[in-house]
Amino acid sequence: MLAGTVWQRELVEFAQRRRALVIKLVFPLLVAVPLVLSRAPVAYSAMALTMLAAIIGPLGAGAVLTRERQNGLVLRYRTLPVTPGRLLIERLGSNAAIDFLQ
Repeated sequence: MLAGTVWQRELVEFAQRRRALVIKLVFPLLVAVPLVLSRAPVAYSAMALTMLAAIIGPLGAGAVLTRERQNGLVLRYRTLPVTPGRLLIERLGSNAAIDFLQ
């Protein structure tokens, strides 16, 4: 499928990268589920889950940006006839929707 917009491209790439999806889902579950099911105080569990989210988010975003830069996608984005703000909103919106589904 040929994507017509940035958010469609993000969704197509998401559907094609099954291994990355499994890793993104399994790793947080391996850390979070035992923590939630343990008898740790709620304050410690909340801190650990916050740290997990704070670490996983930037690492995932950094991996995506690195892959896009290596593939030359960043240069192709610059040639699109859309404003950088709209491009940013489309990318953030599609990634937020994907993360919500996960």
